[in-house]
Amino acid sequence: MLFTTIYGDNSQFNRLWSYVEHHLDANGLMNWKIGENGEVIGRGSATDADEDIAYALILGEVRWPGHGYELVANKMLHAILAHESDRDGFLLPGDSWNTSEFLNPSYVSPTYYKRFAEVSGDLTWQHIAQVNESWLLKTLFDRTGLAPDWAERSGHFQTDVFGYDAIRVPIRWLAFYRQSYDPQARRMLEQELRTLNTLKQQGLKAGYTLDGHPTVNYLNTDYLASFAAISFCKPYSRLSLGLLWQLCHSQSKTYYGNAMKVWVMSLASNNLH
Repeated sequence: MLFTTIYGDNSQFNRLWSYVEHHLDANGLMNWKIGENGEVIGRGSATDADEDIAYALILGEVRWPGHGYELVANKMLHAILAHESDRDGFLLPGDSWNTSEFLNPSYVSPTYYKRFAEVSGDLTWQHIAQVNESWLLKTLFDRTGLAPDWAERSGHFQTDVFGYDAIRVPIRWLAFYRQSYDPQARRMLEQELRTLNTLKQQGLKAGYTLDGHPTVNYLNTDYLASFAAISFCKPYSRLSLGLLWQLCHSQSKTYYGNAMKVWVMSLASNNLH
């Protein structure tokens, strides 16, 4: 849905929104896993998806006003606050995991929360932003700046890997930095950039422990997109241009890898904020 707002495809946007509507749970949030035939095979929501959907609806209202997208965005924002956050302001994994002790750094989307507050008029989103951005920074490994897939509320990692969830963290924070020039976002990306330069000496791989040891011996589009996002805190460097060229020519057989590619390419071309 986010990408259709970039390319101006209102009919595809509406089809995707209709798909979401047909797979909402009792709380008005999308069930997290849908089978090939449209059946729900993973009940309960996933907070990251609901945030992305709500933000896409807000962008849709800007791109195609008068279709009621902002109204349904507000309904989803209310549901997120009611069922996917706790009284302390932490974003939970989803509405079926509302007692979870483990949280996901890649669900934190600083770019979104200011818009959510503006559209909904609910200043709770300012508190959500403060709590979750502060928590995410605690999860970063001190020597590399890499985030884990999952971490405790204290900030201590549950999983000692920069995995397929965590690779979204630099992308979300690049979007935030390019919109706000936030100094903390810049410091975070610059630390990751120093790590990236070190890792590149041995050849980039699609998997690392938090202290920078590779877990596989190949590179794929998914990780390449994340590395390109890190490099783009200095957008006209030889490294960033090289990684962007490599990403442009990379191919993935998975929806996730292709989505990561389009996401980063859209940010690099200033088509998504």
